[in-house]
Amino acid sequence: MITIDYARTLYPANADSAHDFDHVLRVMQLADKIAQAEGADRDIVRVAALLHDIGLDQGRAGHEAAAALRAREILSNLATGESADENHDDQPAHIRRNAPAPGGPPTRGVGYGLGRQASQGFIEAVAHAIEAHRFRSGPAPRTLEAQVLFDADKLDSIGAIGIARAFAFGGWRGQKLWADVPPDYVDRMDGSEADPRRHTPVHEYVVKLSKIKDRMQTATGRTIAEGRHAFMAAFYEQLDREAKGAA
Repeated sequence: MITIDYARTLYPANADSAHDFDHVLRVMQLADKIAQAEGADRDIVRVAALLHDIGLDQGRAGHEAAAALRAREILSNLATGESADENHDDQPAHIRRNAPAPGGPPTRGVGYGLGRQASQGFIEAVAHAIEAHRFRSGPAPRTLEAQVLFDADKLDSIGAIGIARAFAFGGWRGQKLWADVPPDYVDRMDGSEADPRRHTPVHEYVVKLSKIKDRMQTATGRTIAEGRHAFMAAFYEQLDREAKGAA
């Protein structure tokens, strides 16, 4: 129902590099891999992955609820206004390239036509996966498709790519590269830092990223997380030694 090019128009072009459309594409690709392994509905997973962060333009806190609401509106509008093209080719809908211009009417290629992806059940399944994808807030993922999206989004926060994202975001916010994390430093579940003046990528690792592997929802996600976590943990341990002049 949603193409990559159409989804791209729903995201700001000037997003920080930790939350840009490249992140969306990585999540979509990883979610599809996990969905295949776990037997999840790949159409629901792909659409949810492509739309999961469209609420970020309203702020990080609560963006999962905003994105789910907006996804319901977008999918409902496409379902009622798209071309009734029932000639399905063998290329998945999410990578078709003839999306409508921003703000323009839906055209052939936005979706499969008035099929199952236009159903209220499909739309609600996508919306739930989106509203349940956050680590810090939102409802728990109740469906396999929601669990797949949760895992894919969280996996993009750890490993080599997670390290890169943490430091890119820290630089964008003017954070230091490293600082000691006091024992009483706690995370805030709304996504804001306990002390924005002191927060660094190391703080983010301690309060969130180091815990992600234990929050995986699927067997496939847990397997991938083990390798990524090991790499990330070794990096932050080495960074700590070097920052203190011990290595």
